Amino acid sequence: MQISLDHRSPIPVFHQLTEALRYAIATGELTTGALLPPLRRAALLWGVNLHTVRRAYAELARLGLVVTRTPAGTEVIRNGV
Repeated sequence: MQISLDHRSPIPVFHQLTEALRYAIATGELTTGALLPPLRRAALLWGVNLHTVRRAYAELARLGLVVTRTPAGTEVIRNGV
């Protein structure tokens, strides 16, 4: 999954990432049951810090869109926002 983030934007990168993932879920690009990339791989893929990905995933979990289970990973549990 390709995500463009603007590191020079006044909008925090974790928020940009959260919104990009929310959009992908809302539009069906990520469907129920889809696994998000593991934290380290996602950080490399999207060119951000591991903690940025962790914070974005935590926000998606708070919104009830994903759930993280060890060792399975982070899974989309609900489509739509």
